[in-house]
Amino acid sequence: MNKNILNFKTKTFTEKPMISRLICAAYVFFVPASIFAQTESAEQQKSVSKYLLADFTQAKVLLKSGKSSTASMNYNVLTKELDFQQSGKRLILENNIVDTVYLQTRKLVPGVSETGFFEIFGGGRTAIYLQHAMAIEQQKGDMGYGNSETSLIREMSPISRLEGRKKTVGSSQSTTESLNNVTLEKGQKLTDVSKFWLKKNEKFIQITNINQVIKNFPGKEIVIENFIKTEKISFARKEDMIKLIEYCSR
Repeated sequence: MNKNILNFKTKTFTEKPMISRLICAAYVFFVPASIFAQTESAEQQKSVSKYLLADFTQAKVLLKSGKSSTASMNYNVLTKELDFQQSGKRLILENNIVDTVYLQTRKLVPGVSETGFFEIFGGGRTAIYLQHAMAIEQQKGDMGYGNSETSLIREMSPISRLEGRKKTVGSSQSTTESLNNVTLEKGQKLTDVSKFWLKKNEKFIQITNINQVIKNFPGKEIVIENFIKTEKISFARKEDMIKLIEYCSR
């Protein structure tokens, strides 16, 4: 680790006049169609940001050793990693020596993988962790009555990795995608696949439904069910999840 910067990827021929005129007519007819097809294809594509924040911003990184450092960072919602800029390169922050990252008003802590980070809300027994994530959704086709079948074709977690990289604080990103954006083809869109987690006995537990909540707060089955019903708790809303966990932790 450096002092203040994280060290952390042509042929000529003669033809009869009539044939020449036919060739010219064919050229005039087909070339505009080709150009139109290329333009239509370009319009079907859409470039969208793959980052949580509008731009990279200066962040403070508190290390487990107690020391701290700063770097220009942003959270990649497709790879679910923290990217930072250093010496003209874009790198991935690994979390093995990191305690907390303060990114604007957000507080992020190491998650379940060596490069994963969760945003933490609350504290102590009532802490809830949010793993920001987006996936590319492909619309397969119309299924009738206005419905359509969709599938998550990838979460892109392998992207921005270099094979055989060393386990250092920072790892270089590949050039599989542009630095800030990802291009969506026709029929594709970004879908929020963020996940909520609890931490129990130093282990993260994913929370996606009422059964998982009850399992982690035994003996409170009835009151938890009533609370979720009365308060109309949504497992997709941060505010509702914080309210639920705070209630269960009483």
